[in-house]
Amino acid sequence: MLIALEKEAGRPTRELFDWVAGTSTGGILALAIIHGKSMEYLRCLYFRMKEQVFKGSRPYESAPLEDFLKTEFGENTKMTDIKFPRVMVTSVLADRHPGELHIFRNYDPPSVSREAPYTTTATFKPLTIPQEQLVWRAARSSGAAPTYFRPMGCFLDGGLLANNPTLDAMTEVHQYNKALKAEGREKDTKKLGIVVSLGT
Repeated sequence: MLIALEKEAGRPTRELFDWVAGTSTGGILALAIIHGKSMEYLRCLYFRMKEQVFKGSRPYESAPLEDFLKTEFGENTKMTDIKFPRVMVTSVLADRHPGELHIFRNYDPPSVSREAPYTTTATFKPLTIPQEQLVWRAARSSGAAPTYFRPMGCFLDGGLLANNPTLDAMTEVHQYNKALKAEGREKDTKKLGIVVSLGT
């Protein structure tokens, strides 16, 4: 579908959207889209990934996937190296109970104060900020599917909590706009228009 959309528009997919979101393999696609990869290229990427990463039986070795992602995105590319469009990739923080949704972004998160959904006495190390987060690690964290690959540190596959991240993306846009308005930057807000949701 994205191949047809890109052909019809006559422009790269990354130029068609202000925000791109993804979970698991969709997270890898979202990151590839913002890096300017064409949809035809991404179709071939899936076949290459199948041949290079999914060897043997489950659980698969993580090193081939990590090497594949480093080759595609660069070993030192940071999330904030690409400013537009905004991207959010979901993962699950599995070092707490219950697990929590985590969003890797290429922008600073909206600074809207929220109450925690439950009380906790646990203390956790601060997570990496977007300016320090490596793209390949965000992709690997989003796709750390149990029984397929081992966890990526404290992260598991985003699909465990956000299999379809559409509502999470819409909420993020709303909270981002709300934070901008609170800072007196209403002209920088983006009105939610068309939402395209595709399953991978």
